[in-house]
This record gives sequence, C-alpha cells and structure tokens, in this order.
Amino acid sequence: MQKYIFISYSTKNTETAFKIKNILEKRGFDIWLAPNDIPIGQRYANVIEKAIQNCTVLLLIMSRYICTSMWINKEIERAINYGKNVFGIKIEEFELNDEFKFLLSTTQLSPLLKETDIYSEKFERIVCDIQRVYNGEIPSGLPLKYPVFSKIEEEKTYNKSNLVKSAKDMISAFLCSKEDCINILTQLHYSEINKYVKILFNQLTDEQKKTVMKNLNEAYNLALLDPNLSGRKEYAVKGQIIYYITRLCEHDENSISKLKSYYYSESNIWQRQSIAYGLAALSEIQVPFDFAQKIYYDCDEAVINRSWTLVFFGDIQEKDAYLYLDDGKCDWTKCRTVRINRLKKNELQAQAFRSLDLCLLHSFLSTRGWELSQFEIEVVKNTVFDKKLFTKQQLRFLKTVQKEIVKNCKKQIRKK
Repeated sequence: MQKYIFISYSTKNTETAFKIKNILEKRGFDIWLAPNDIPIGQRYANVIEKAIQNCTVLLLIMSRYICTSMWINKEIERAINYGKNVFGIKIEEFELNDEFKFLLSTTQLSPLLKETDIYSEKFERIVCDIQRVYNGEIPSGLPLKYPVFSKIEEEKTYNKSNLVKSAKDMISAFLCSKEDCINILTQLHYSEINKYVKILFNQLTDEQKKTVMKNLNEAYNLALLDPNLSGRKEYAVKGQIIYYITRLCEHDENSISKLKSYYYSESNIWQRQSIAYGLAALSEIQVPFDFAQKIYYDCDEAVINRSWTLVFFGDIQEKDAYLYLDDGKCDWTKCRTVRINRLKKNELQAQAFRSLDLCLLHSFLSTRGWELSQFEIEVVKNTVFDKKLFTKQQLRFLKTVQKEIVKNCKKQIRKK
C-alpha cells in the first residue's frame, strides 16, 4: 500500500499548508491534501474517511483556528480511531481548548514554528522527526515540547511514590462529591495508578466504599448534563467513571443495575460499548448480548474493529485501561487466541462474554475471510451455553452464530 501523509489544516492557514506540502513533496513524501485530492463529484466526508484510514501519518497544522473547526476535530478523532500517528506542527502561540487537549494528549508535537522558519534549518529538524514517524521508527512518544503536555513528558520518570500520591488524590476526590469526581477525572493521569486506586479502595470501610460508588454514579449523571463537558472530554470522563465503577463495585447489584440503565439511555456508541464490556467482566449477561447483536446485525466496521481489540478490564491484554483506542498491537492472532481460550471455559464470566466473542469471530471471518484452524473450529463447535443464564431466544441466536462460524470455516477449507 502506498505511504502518504494526510495534512489536516484550517482554511485560514491554507497558504501555510500548501507551502509545507510543497516542501515535503520535494523531500520525497507523498501528500494527501484537500481539496486538491478530492475527486470531482465525490462526497467530501466519504473521501476524507478513506484518506485518513489509509494514510501513514496525519500532519496537523496547529493554529488557534483548529479549535473552532468541526472538520479538524473529526479528522483527528478518525485518525486516532484508526491507530494513526498524528504529528502536529504548531505555527503560532495559542491555548488549546479542553477537547483538543484530550484529542492531542498522546500526539507528537513540534516546537513553535513561525512562518519565517518554514525554509530554515529548524524546519529541517522537524522534517527529520516527521520522517521517523513516517517510517514507523517512533510508534508513539516523541519528546513533547508543548507546555500543555508537560505531564506526558514526565511519564518515564514518574515513580511509585508519585503514582501512590495520585491514587490517594483520586480516592479522596471519589469520597468527597460528584463534582470532585468530575474534576479529578478531567485531569490527565497514568493508567499505572489504577492498581493503587484498587488497593486503597479495598482499605476503605464498607460505608466509605458505598460513598465512593454513590459519588461515581452521581458523577456519571452529572457528566450527562454538565454543559462544560462536551465532545471527547465528556466521553473520556464518562469512560473513566464506567471503568472505576466496574472495577471497584465487586458485583454490587445496585451499581450493576445503574450501569444497565446508563447503557440503555446512552446515545454514544463507544460509551455503550464500554459499559457492555464492563458488565461482561462483572458476569452480567443481557447488556453484552444486546451489544453483540449490534456487532452481528449492523456490521459497523469501526465498532467491529474497536470491539475486537478492546482491552477494557484485561479482556485482551493484562493491563488496566480506562481509555482505549486501537493502537494496532492487538492483532488477529492474539485476539483470536484469547477468545478461543475463553470459549473453552464455562464459568460465569466466560458465559457473559459468549455473545461478544462469537459475534466478533463471526464478523471477522465473514467480512475479512480470515481463517480458524481445525482445532479452533472444534472449540467453536463444542462451545457450551448455560441454559440457566440465557433465554430461549438468546440461545437460538447464539447457536445460529455458532453454526454460521463453523459453516464459513468449512467453506474456506473446501475452497482450498
């Protein structure tokens, strides 16, 4: 597949974008830039989507105008969704709004580059950095010079005492009020603190634990209504709340009931997905089944991809993650192995994941032509469903998906 750089820019910076395009093309890069590369008669949104999906790097021209551009927001979000490297060139001093702080929190950003610097040695050094990202030498994490992201720069030296302190701050906020829950979760912090949050939570009294769960649940409702939370920031905060509720509630029926109500009232597909996986980890059957049906019937490519590689609650990787975007590290083989191994198990949590595992295997086999080994086919064929947990209608659906997987695999074998 041809490698190219997708340039995202505000129309207010068109002249600068084309100057940078010309310079990069002279250095041997292939560039995709609207409107030049949009075929006549094609729908803008469809072409942009494909261009971002297939690009090697997304290069963002950063000025104050990006914060008010709906298109740039969408372009960055799609690039992150597809696991693309995003490299930002900052051409003026300005303050990012909260939404872009979240969007760009793991992005490679250049030092300030003034208009007069474009033809200087300073820009040459930036081109070298872009080349390294373009070549895949830096999958993530160039040194970040932009002051807003100073916390991320410090991650390599962020030691245990700092993590414990952050976890204590988190628990203190959870104990205080729903507003404090929101405030602490709008701040950037490292997923490594989560194991310390869990340890500290387990040291609380039963009454304190109830207070934490009460405040987190109220915080979720507040996040739905808070006008200061919008876009990606809202999703980030709600995603973390879902994570902490499902990690800390220890099968608390009240919290599980509220999570179900959040699922059915939530309009955002990614939040629904997070809740479905969280509830599956808590051995709840209905919501994961409902979401699995969406995967099966809608065949939404983005939903299937993100569901396949989701690492919430150690589903695929043994790590905690409250915010996950496909980083390309969970490939077909690894994810397939995890799901096949879980289909061999019959305990309650494995049953709760049954519908998700089977519908995702079915989607990947039917839409991509991927294959299972004879041993894996036998595992799917012999998968057991607990009749006490599923309704008759659910059992019929699951057995239908099970038979379709086996049938598709046999067809692939005959073709060979």
